[in-house]
Amino acid sequence: MGAAVSTLAGTRLLAHEGLLRPAARAPLGTAVTALWVWATAMIPLLLAAGARRHLRHRVPLRHGPALWCIVFPLGMYATATARLVSARRAGALPVPQRPLAWAAAAVWPAVATHCVHHRFRRRVT
Repeated sequence: MGAAVSTLAGTRLLAHEGLLRPAARAPLGTAVTALWVWATAMIPLLLAAGARRHLRHRVPLRHGPALWCIVFPLGMYATATARLVSARRAGALPVPQRPLAWAAAAVWPAVATHCVHHRFRRRVT
């Protein structure tokens, strides 16, 4: 999800009109939008890879750093999408912002609960 991080950085630059010359705004806007499209295209691939790992190869879902690697990219993608809509004034962007924000907000407590449950279960047994 480095593309989402880059998208967010680019939208921050676009938001400050005094920082960029008008001739640089259009190419930057195009690059930021292309990065967001790339990040969006990666989501199904990442989901498919995770599903394949756990369903086909039967790798159990255990607590570890890999779970937290889901939380950050999802939050970053949701934030980058909201900033892109704001910076490009693209209210008709096909990805709904609110569901993305709610999904990002729901993943954090789910992973944290899984972590606590895993720690507690390991101490009891």
